[in-house]
Parts: sequence; structure tokens; C-alpha cells
Amino acid sequence: MKHVPLTQSKRQDPNHTPYYLANFETILRGVLDETDDARLFDEEDLRSVKAFRDLSLDARKLYVRLFQRKYTWILVSWAAQIFC
Repeated sequence: MKHVPLTQSKRQDPNHTPYYLANFETILRGVLDETDDARLFDEEDLRSVKAFRDLSLDARKLYVRLFQRKYTWILVSWAAQIFC
């Protein structure tokens, strides 16, 4: 994907999808829609992804910005099960 600088007109466009959201959605699509890896997720995980995809553009932008910065939001017990 070619980098396109954020111009003032894009910044003011309420329908502009920023790079961080596009990247996040590309990863979701790649893992869940374009591979067999979706089988690694349970129904609750898949419902969460659907709920994310159903959010408004502004809500998805906010969610991704917060998700990328707040690693403590990931439950320690969940992380211990996955990584230990």
C-alpha cells in the first residue's frame, strides 16, 4: 500500500479512513476472512469482531487508537493462557 500523506482536506473529511484503521482492518480480514485461522477463535471472539465491524467509522477509529495504546486492557489471565 502506497503511503498517502494526510492533507488538510482529508483531515476534515469525516469519511476518511486513516492508516491505522486500514491496517487494523486489513489484519482482521487477513486472519479471519482470507485464511483458515478463523477456527482458532471462539464464538465470543467472533461476535466481538462482528461488533467492531458494525461500529461507525468514528467509533472504529477511536477503538483502534485506544487498543494500540492500552496493552493493560488485555486480561492477564487470558495472556497467560495464550503465551505460557
